[in-house]
Parts: sequence; structure tokens; C-alpha cells
Amino acid sequence: MIFDFHTHNFRKTLPETVIALENTADSFLCLGDVFAFGADPSAEEIHKINDDVLEYTSCDSSHRFAACFINPCNSVDSCIGEMRFRVLKQGFKAIKFEVNLPCSDPAMTPLMREIARLKVPVVHHCWRKSADRCPGESFPEDVVVLAKRNPDVNIVMAHISSCGYLGVAQIAPLKNVYTDTSGGVPEGSILEYALALLGPERILYGSDVPCRSAASQLGRVLGTVKSRRARELILYKNAERLLGL
Repeated sequence: MIFDFHTHNFRKTLPETVIALENTADSFLCLGDVFAFGADPSAEEIHKINDDVLEYTSCDSSHRFAACFINPCNSVDSCIGEMRFRVLKQGFKAIKFEVNLPCSDPAMTPLMREIARLKVPVVHHCWRKSADRCPGESFPEDVVVLAKRNPDVNIVMAHISSCGYLGVAQIAPLKNVYTDTSGGVPEGSILEYALALLGPERILYGSDVPCRSAASQLGRVLGTVKSRRARELILYKNAERLLGL
């Protein structure tokens, strides 16, 4: 069994995405076409993105699972209304945040309180970079602040390769923070480092398809993780537990 925790339904590459996932995963979480309307989508545009996710996943709801994309720069009421509608009425399994606002910003607080009530995990884009950084992009230290403020919410710090060794070390003490195996070059040493610091219980397989090659991202896990128990946790059991499947 393989569950891909980090996939997108970008419109321009959707056929290629479907083929890649059919070849590498049994089930997956769709995080949406997060840049369909640029880096700062309105509440109406967010609603359209989530409608597209629902259409994409509902054709096979036993294997395709939806995450609700939210822009925290929109009004609190619109964000909470969208999350409640998608989770409670349509069965979305997670909340996705991208590069709109650093997640250490206090404006995240009312949204995280609502997410705690909804009892779903957060998948948050995170990337350590020194150039071409979006104004609202989060570093691992932002995720640390978010997790400490919200210990009752499970948070997945996306893109282990791009968060780096320091990012893994920063989240290690925080039991409510996980990471996925996506982002950057799929080299094995950072995954070995994460196994040592986090244990396999806090790592999820994610390809970031179509941004990355699903085959190479999966190959990193299969080539690095030798323990059968650890493989099972990373490849599907952690995802099933976090999403309540």
C-alpha cells in the first residue's frame, strides 16, 4: 500500500499527474491547484479551487482524498466558513496553507482554533531559501511557533528536502509536527537524518507531483528505508492515522 500525502491537481498537467499517481500510489491526498489564481487568491477564488479538488477526488472517494485550501489573508469569517463547509459537509480531510502569510503570524490563531475543533490536520508549505522567496512564505521556525501555539493540532511541515537538516532538527521536539518526503532533490541522507530524529511515526511519503517526479520521490523512500515497519508507517499508515481513514 502506498499513500501519497502531497499531490496537486494543476490544470495544465492533470493528465500527466493522473498517470504518475496510477503508477506509483494506491491512494492520495490532493492539496489543490494552489496557484490557479496567483499568490493571493480571493475568498471566491479559494472556493473555486476547492470545488475543483472536490470534482477531482469525488470520482473515486475511497482512494482520492481532498484538502481544503485556505488563504489566511482573507477575512476570518470567510476562511472559517469555507473550512466548515468543506470538512463538515463535504468530507475534506485536511487544511492546506501555502505562501500567503507566514504561519507564525498571530492572524493564524482564530483559524487554528477552528481547525482544532474540526479535528483535521494542517499541511503547511515550508521552504528555507535565501532568494526568490514569496513575501508570505514560511520557514521551519515559523512552523515551530505555530505548533507551540497550537499543540492540539497536527501539523505537517511540507518539503523535507527544502526545509533541510536544520528544519528537521527544529521540529524534532514538537510531537504534533510531522514532515513529508517532498521537495527538492530526492537524496536519501536527509531522510535518514529525519528517521533518527523524528522516528518513522512522524514522516509521510509525499511526491509533490506534478512539481516533482513521483517515481524518483518514491524511490528515495524505498532505497533509504530498510525496515518493513518504518516503510509501512511512512508509505501509508501515518497518513491513514492522521486523516482518520
